[in-house]
Amino acid sequence: LGKSRFKVFNKKMHAQALELMALETDLRRAVDLHEFEVAYQPIVSLESRKVCGFEALVRWRHPDHGIIGPADFVSLAEDTGLIYTIDNMVLNEACNQIKQWQDQLGVSSGEELTINVNISGKHFGQSMLVGQVNKALEASGLGAESLFLEITESALMDNPAMAEEMLQQLKDVGVRIC
Repeated sequence: LGKSRFKVFNKKMHAQALELMALETDLRRAVDLHEFEVAYQPIVSLESRKVCGFEALVRWRHPDHGIIGPADFVSLAEDTGLIYTIDNMVLNEACNQIKQWQDQLGVSSGEELTINVNISGKHFGQSMLVGQVNKALEASGLGAESLFLEITESALMDNPAMAEEMLQQLKDVGVRIC
């Protein structure tokens, strides 16, 4: 907090530090053991009142604590760098699942069933995202026009030059940005 300041370390702070350390250990184990799963929230067209797509939502199936939502682990995953692995897993699984549903329903790519995938803003400080998106699309056979990447505005503001370049590369791939 700056010069000439102090903070008293108390038992509550110690307990919080231990809890955070345990959560980080569990999170690292969860990545190694593939304890994350993707839930799909339908997106409904207001005009047709039909499902036109899905949003992929990551959940952590913790062996002791049950289902943990992203609000309780994403910021720690970002701080530890584990978010790259988690986001890539979600991207791959979501592309595979939506392609499977498109094939089962006889829907042409991009026509109706699309998938929205949340991507951490941390990816905009790295150059791997475009390659990961290309690999996920290629491996699944999903058309790029069926993939929407959801990115927070703050991600774009942290490094505008790099964000602009990456957004252009993603646009060139054919994915859409939300």
